[in-house]
Amino acid sequence: MVKINYTYQTLILLLLWVSGMFKPFVIAYVADFDIVLFALIIACLDIAFQLGTKFKKPAAEYVLAASVLLGFYFYLIFSNTYSVSSSYALVKTANFVPNLVFFCYALTLKKIDLKLFIWAYCLVLIPLAVFFIYMKSIVWQVDSSATRIFKDLRNYYLSIGLHLGMLSFLVYYYLKRIWLIAALLFLLVASSARAALFLTVLTFMIFEFQKVITFKVKKKILVLAVSTLVFLFAIGALFWDKLSDLLSNSLGRLAVLFSGSDKSSQGRLDAMAFALESSVDSLGTFFFGHGIGSFGMRYLGIDDRAYPHNLFIELLFELGCIGLVMILFVMILTFLRALKGAKLFLVLFFFCFMNAMKSSGLTDLWILFSIMGLTLNQKRIPLLK
Repeated sequence: MVKINYTYQTLILLLLWVSGMFKPFVIAYVADFDIVLFALIIACLDIAFQLGTKFKKPAAEYVLAASVLLGFYFYLIFSNTYSVSSSYALVKTANFVPNLVFFCYALTLKKIDLKLFIWAYCLVLIPLAVFFIYMKSIVWQVDSSATRIFKDLRNYYLSIGLHLGMLSFLVYYYLKRIWLIAALLFLLVASSARAALFLTVLTFMIFEFQKVITFKVKKKILVLAVSTLVFLFAIGALFWDKLSDLLSNSLGRLAVLFSGSDKSSQGRLDAMAFALESSVDSLGTFFFGHGIGSFGMRYLGIDDRAYPHNLFIELLFELGCIGLVMILFVMILTFLRALKGAKLFLVLFFFCFMNAMKSSGLTDLWILFSIMGLTLNQKRIPLLK
């Protein structure tokens, strides 16, 4: 019998994670190629292949959560019957499927080579982040086909910020490369992803609080930190003209956030308030919601993508208490399992969950669903370090 090296599954998992982030850039600058669809097909083929072989029985918590998610999806389909959306409801129903695929891929994973995963993650994420930050710094100063295209891609800082935060935790817990963590945090600041930066720092403070308050400077760490600062100052001196504009833009966004005059945040708060008030219009809407994909029609009068930028409020508005409770059940189950498992899963779950409370819609939770699947089935998935 031929022995299969399952390292390829590590790369498929990474492809799933980064496909959504790369898709708009690939289509805009390379070719009209749907890398997300490609990744989903590859993952589904591998799931089908693994189901035909012997694989470890999934954990009971995973099976329970998968059953609830399946029930949730059938309920989501049913909600199309009373949704005021005639077209986007169907689109949103279809767009939820990747969440399920990301969750299910944890079922047949034989192992995860963490070292390979993290370095490959660095190899694809850092160049994209540098490209994004550079283009953002020149987009209004240089008139070219590349900058004109980029104007439609500026809002993807949310996805890049999420991934930079995720990679920072992976590097901290397993590679322990201080210089790399410093570089990732610098990119996070420069990307203008305020929420991701704030949540990265908050997550670190919560889970490493004991280390923070008892921190003692070691000679090796001090030398490395000073060397890193000297290197960064040298780079800053060489490219100060470009870096000053870049950092003033990024830090300006942070200043606006804390000044209380941020129109983006106010708009999100208005959308949340509307969704909460409309959720109790009647007993029926409180329990069943207004139907999948209905927020755009109810709030903006358009049958298109729109959401209140908070997962729980979105669920309550569109799918009522029933849909909210089903997803809450899966998340609580994941959290309880994470408390008993590897710390990395708990940290990543918390970070992705908090992002979903601020910046994500129901169909954008691919990474969160992947983390939930991995967390619930972690006993069956060896982590090679």
